[in-house]
Amino acid sequence: MHCAICGARFEGDIDHVRVEAEHIRTSDPNGVREYAFHAECWDRLSEGWMDPA
Repeated sequence: MHCAICGARFEGDIDHVRVEAEHIRTSDPNGVREYAFHAECWDRLSEGWMDPA
């Protein structure tokens, strides 16, 4: 896998975060993408975010 933030490669046997993002379109089919992040990169990115609703 490659981290979506820093681009560095890592194996799936280390701590990491996987996010599935759905792009919701009103007139076209929806699109889903999956991203992987080093745990540290994710922590820096999501720092200060509110908890999901």
